Formats: sequence, structure tokens, C-alpha cells
Amino acid sequence: MLKLFYNSKLKKKNNKSFSLIELSIVLIIIGLLITGVVGSKILMKKARLSGARLLTLSSPIPQIEDLVYWLEPVLDGAFQDVNGATVEWGGKVNTWVNKAGFSGKMSANATQTTDSLRPIALEEGVNKLPVLSFTNASLILNNSPKFTNEFTLFFVGTQTTTSTQVYLMGGSGWGASPALLSNSTTAFTWYNPNESEVISTTASSGLHAIALRRKDKEDLDIFFDGALAVSKQASTADANDFEGDSLVSIGSEDGIICNYVGEIAEIAIYDRFLTDDEILKIQNYFMQKYKIN
Repeated sequence: MLKLFYNSKLKKKNNKSFSLIELSIVLIIIGLLITGVVGSKILMKKARLSGARLLTLSSPIPQIEDLVYWLEPVLDGAFQDVNGATVEWGGKVNTWVNKAGFSGKMSANATQTTDSLRPIALEEGVNKLPVLSFTNASLILNNSPKFTNEFTLFFVGTQTTTSTQVYLMGGSGWGASPALLSNSTTAFTWYNPNESEVISTTASSGLHAIALRRKDKEDLDIFFDGALAVSKQASTADANDFEGDSLVSIGSEDGIICNYVGEIAEIAIYDRFLTDDEILKIQNYFMQKYKIN
């Protein structure tokens, strides 16, 4: 009887010890799995960024003539702080570096000297690549483009989440200068009060690639995610849409009143009316890079 009682206690002790060992093994396995998942996510993020950089380096944008501005987010040093150092993710951006190649047409960057108006650099935007986040923020295109009678503007970003019309890009003089607008209904609109021009396209939520081109007395077109979306005849007035303005801003109309809420990934501006083929080459690059469907 005593022997049976002793054997029973021994089995209970052995079972208890075995359960603790088993639990430890399970915890170790869970830890390894978590480490593996985290490691895989880091590797995927690095691979995604490396792929985007390779696409950027082979982009058609700098190969097409008359480029004056190219602001993009993935190449080294794209976003800088007030001291000229690369901004850490989550930090405020003083300068978005112009990668247009300093061709002589435009060598200045997009900047914001007021700390409270600076956008935020995000490591992952809606499409898992770096973007600038704008909430009551703006950047100023220094030495603003002075177009003659034609231009082409590319914009990759999200429409605003607000119902009121807000400015994605515009010249100085609130309500009196031409601008690219957005609201939650008519996603992207070109509005030029000086020449009574309005042209719009709608969109779903998410990141979109917009191309706007204009030439006096000829076309005023918006290309949307790789296709011509809407077209009309431009006015007969001189297309000095940004010419004479003291500034052209991103995320606001005058650099001060900043009510755009959204993300901007890339901007390119040409001092020329690009062909359909040139526009589609650039938009296809955007769509591949940012996985826009």
C-alpha cells in the first residue's frame, strides 16, 4: 500500500515536471515563430524599398526633356530636416529635395521654414512606401516655375478626406490663382479662376497617379491612373497659370492656409505639353512603383 502511494506521488511529480518542460518548449517555439515573422516583415519591407529604388533609378522622368521639378520619396536624402540631415521617420520635413537634375531650368527644392507647417515623413504610407503626410502643412516650391504657354504636372497622392474643397497645389492669392484641388467627392480638380477653367475627375480612396497638361487654345487634359480621364479645350488666354505668382505651394493654396489632409508620394513638373506616350510612360512607372491598380 505504501509502495503504491509512493509510486503515485512519483508519477504526479514526473507528470508535473514534464508539463513544465513541455510548456517551456512551446514558449521557445512561439518565440522563434514571432522572431521569424518579425524578421520576415523586415525583409519584405527592405525588398519593397529596394525594388522601388531600382524603379526610380530607371524612371523615364529624368529622360524626358523640359523637367523642372521632380520630388520623390525613396532615394537617399529625399527628405531633409532644418539642418540638411536626412529626416528620421515620423519627423518633420524642412526640405523635399528636387531630383530634376539641375538642368538649369530649376535647381531649387521644396521647403517649409515654419516648423508648425512642416509635413511628416512616413516610412510606410497607404501603399507601403515612404510618403509625406500633410495635416495643416505645406511646402513651397522655391523659384516657382514660370511657364510660357504650356506645362504638364504629375501628382501621386491621396484625395483629401474632407468634404470641402482643399488645395493640393496652388499659386499665391487665395481664391484668385490656379490650383489643383481635392475633396471627398470630386477627387481631383483643376481650377483656374483667371481663365474660367474647371476640369474634374472622381476617384476611390487610396493613392492615385494624376497627370494634368495644358496648352493655350488647345487641350486641357487630366490623365488618371494610366488613362485619359477628361479633356476640354483650354481658354484663349495666356497660360501663365503660375507665372507671376510669388510662390507655388504643395498642400495649400498660398503656403499659409493649409487644409489638405492626406499623403503625397511624388510630384513632377515639365515646362512643356507632353505627348500621350510620354505621359503614359510616366504614369505606368508610378503605377508599378506604388502598386496602383
